[in-house]
Amino acid sequence: MLRLPKAITATIISRPKAAMATGTATATATGATRTLVAIVVFSVVVIAVLSVFLRRFPLGRRIYAVGSNPLASEFYGLRIERVTLFAYALSGVLCGLAGLLYAARVGTVTVVLASGWELSSLAAAVIGGVSVAGGSGTVSGAALGALILAAIVLAVAIDVMIGAQIRRSLQGRRLGGLRA
Repeated sequence: MLRLPKAITATIISRPKAAMATGTATATATGATRTLVAIVVFSVVVIAVLSVFLRRFPLGRRIYAVGSNPLASEFYGLRIERVTLFAYALSGVLCGLAGLLYAARVGTVTVVLASGWELSSLAAAVIGGVSVAGGSGTVSGAALGALILAAIVLAVAIDVMIGAQIRRSLQGRRLGGLRA
């Protein structure tokens, strides 16, 4: 049962370690780039499969129906408990995959590695158009929201970094002007 996850983990994680064993910076960069490309490709495939599942398959439509209005879904004849259990199980599997991909990227895992990311993931989903009340939104929209949030965080970090450098250079010019 656990052969497939172990094989995927070994395939993804072994590349950078093999590259690092050679000791050259080029091999390490190549291994890290391959790992990142593999993670991105795997993530895009998972997003596409999940999008098709939620839009085209009856169980995916049931998940939207129960999320939108559980009482109406119950009157319609849907088994709310089973659909909810499946949705939570699917969420757990996807969280496990995300943890596996993050471990492949970082190379090590601790219990508190991603602590504090809960609000960021919720913000990414809301930016992507997912309703907090449930029943609406798309997987591709949530992924797009995550990319937008990552771009915003990166832009702020770059602005802070460049802002500090410009401030230091201006202070240096002012001090240089006082000396002359």
